[in-house]
Amino acid sequence: MINGYFSGLNTLFAPTGKKVISTDTPVRTSLWRAGMVSALALIMGACSSQSELASDTAATKTMMLSGTGSDDAVEWDFYCDKGRNCGEWSKIAVPSNWELEGFGGYDYGHIREKHNEQGTYRRDFDVPASWQNRTVKVVFDGVMTDTTVFVNDQQVGPTHQGGFYRFSYDITPYLNFGESNQIKVVVDKISADKSIEAAERQADYWVFGGIFRQVFLQALPASHIDWVSLDAKASGQFDAEVYFEGLTGAETGVEAQILDMDGKPVGKPFSAPLQESKAVVSTAIANPELWSAEYPNLYQVRFTLKAGTDTLHTLNKTFGFRTFELRPHEGMYLNGEKIILKGVNLQR
Repeated sequence: MINGYFSGLNTLFAPTGKKVISTDTPVRTSLWRAGMVSALALIMGACSSQSELASDTAATKTMMLSGTGSDDAVEWDFYCDKGRNCGEWSKIAVPSNWELEGFGGYDYGHIREKHNEQGTYRRDFDVPASWQNRTVKVVFDGVMTDTTVFVNDQQVGPTHQGGFYRFSYDITPYLNFGESNQIKVVVDKISADKSIEAAERQADYWVFGGIFRQVFLQALPASHIDWVSLDAKASGQFDAEVYFEGLTGAETGVEAQILDMDGKPVGKPFSAPLQESKAVVSTAIANPELWSAEYPNLYQVRFTLKAGTDTLHTLNKTFGFRTFELRPHEGMYLNGEKIILKGVNLQR
């Protein structure tokens, strides 16, 4: 490529019938250097663009459908079937508990006969056409309590039960890419599962209903890292189990690199082959800065799913090196130092 470029420069600078400027003249030397700089800039720019494109393809895309809290909450259409302001469509902030927004009724956990509202949420959203060949999930960080999700009037999976942890659905088959879509979320405040109702809501605190944590879309490569389990000890030993979805058989393994919070590498890269739908990676870091409540030092780890030399998906996680121990007859220790517990708060 470079030789061809400079052949073109020779032709440009010495057209037929014209006298060629000597290569030892300042003019020719200046033109030659300018051509070399231009060629190298083109090559490096092309390489950089290809690298950015590969990185962009391997990254997880995110689209918020709600706010992240009360300060930036997003309004959805809302219908509550019982209690205050029931029986008609209106608007509600997401995330929130609907009692605090003027709907339904308040209940304390110890009360056996509670208000039993059902709330229906609805909003439209656009999905980029560029997500066509990706796996798209809708993720809920917390909903009280039983949640049934529809996209474009089709139920996308079984009803999720339980209010205090994240759940998601693969909604790829139900989407219209490059067009408008509608999501509908039906929430029952009282769980149909008696064990969940007893564990989460028969307690010494107020209990609520609604989408009270953020909602967002994730667009992932078809073959991707689903979730990871990390164990980073105070000794510097780091172990992780990495789980995958959408594997085709072309994937060869996972690579990992620990980074500081500025993105600088800490230690050497490490890797492991796939074992069915997971991989186990390990390394050790000399003298890591430990995590504690007083000094919450943090690191990142970047996982990369590979197919030979090709990067399929990258995922970053934040963690701290620390070791908790519960020693018989002695109590709790963090990083080898005893922690004295002076009180326990029963509330969540």
